[in-house]
Amino acid sequence: MSLGRLGRAPASLLLLQRFVTTTYTAGPAPSFVAHHLIDEFSRPRATRDAAHLRRLAAYLTPPAAESVILRLPSWRHALDFFRWATEQPGFRHSCYSLNAMASLLPPHQRAHLDRLATDALVSRCHMTPGALGFLLRRLGAAGLPDTASRVFDAARTTLSCPPNSYTYNCLLYAFAKAGRADDADVRLREMVASCGDDSVDSKWGKVEGAVELVGRMEALGMRPNEKTLNVLVHGFVKQGRVNMAMDVFGKMASHGFSADLAMFSVLIEGLCHGNEIGKAVKLFNEMKRDRVTPDVHLLKKITEAFCREGDFSTVGPFIKENTEYLKPGDRLDEAYEIFNKMKDLGLKPSEFTYNSLFYGVCRRKDPSAATGLLRDMRTNGHRPWIKNCTEMVQQLCFSGRITEALQFLDEMLKTGFLPDIVTYSAALNGMCRTGEIDNALGLFRDISSKYYLPDVVAHNILINGFWKSDISPNNGIIG
Repeated sequence: MSLGRLGRAPASLLLLQRFVTTTYTAGPAPSFVAHHLIDEFSRPRATRDAAHLRRLAAYLTPPAAESVILRLPSWRHALDFFRWATEQPGFRHSCYSLNAMASLLPPHQRAHLDRLATDALVSRCHMTPGALGFLLRRLGAAGLPDTASRVFDAARTTLSCPPNSYTYNCLLYAFAKAGRADDADVRLREMVASCGDDSVDSKWGKVEGAVELVGRMEALGMRPNEKTLNVLVHGFVKQGRVNMAMDVFGKMASHGFSADLAMFSVLIEGLCHGNEIGKAVKLFNEMKRDRVTPDVHLLKKITEAFCREGDFSTVGPFIKENTEYLKPGDRLDEAYEIFNKMKDLGLKPSEFTYNSLFYGVCRRKDPSAATGLLRDMRTNGHRPWIKNCTEMVQQLCFSGRITEALQFLDEMLKTGFLPDIVTYSAALNGMCRTGEIDNALGLFRDISSKYYLPDVVAHNILINGFWKSDISPNNGIIG
């Protein structure tokens, strides 16, 4: 049985009144008040308990009102409650309860939204910039730019909310939504004068509206900032409208803004996705002329586009021409994909390409993959860059994987590549750091007798290891 029915039952009336009176004396929680108000306003107006509502009104607060508005079954029920609450002595809606009501009103209910804005001004409802911006956007979505302008102009004095770049942009949205470009011009100049050029936020409305705003700015002799144009490019590409993105990109160049790898990548990938490979390659070459270095991910995307189109006669020379950019970094798997695709197309990777991959696997501390590449390089007549071999040994030693480091050196010898003294010194240092002085001495003697005369660095590494192990190097064991 609902509270309303219980309240109207003769046998229970006294019990309910005692309960309500006792609870109110203690000051009911907002959730308690909201629960009873929801119960009352969920029913037809004629069946509501007027006495009960009067008692509840005495304890109505803005948080409780906001809760009731958002939990009633429809916007009509919510509006009925909102009007009732407005009329209660001593109660005034907050910006949150007011915006809760605004969020529920459908855009076609313009009369109700207009009156809601008027209520905010009449009651002198204190607004935060976020709350004011929300209300302006709701008015704009409903096609009420004049009401939005009226609220905005009164915000500083009536709503205790001085305008800032966010609220200006929300007002611009309202004018753009209504196609009022001239009014937007006036407000735009006002905003720039008040908040500065960086206040123009290109995300205030639809992309088309933002483009229109940029055009108006230029007509007024104002230059849009780089962030605005950057967001427009990404927005158009996301919508699949790459030609529009390219137009904005051209506008960036005309304003003297330089594009980075992220900007070029999003445009080139968009062109590839739209099967405009010729334009993608042209922009790729322009990027290189601007001294922007492509990464493996971008090379992979272009290569995939060539293969998707079946243009195998072009993809081979393209990869070969750009192997110098095949530096794996943190994208080693993608680099391997391009590497294998080169071999599938009958292309022979260069020594640079092999060593770029070799550097990647060395950084990843993968001696097995590195050994496989060494064998492949040997078969194809290429030599590894010793600095990469030294990197592998150092990384393994720093990780405490001394045995694997020594095994890697052995594999290099078996494959036909002799490590240099710098690489061996890295292994010596690793063994000394872990207290394996005897093994370090054995390796030192092995190097001396078979391969190199150890340099000063190698001697110092071993001597330092002896001192740390309390073993005297003066007993002639070195040599």
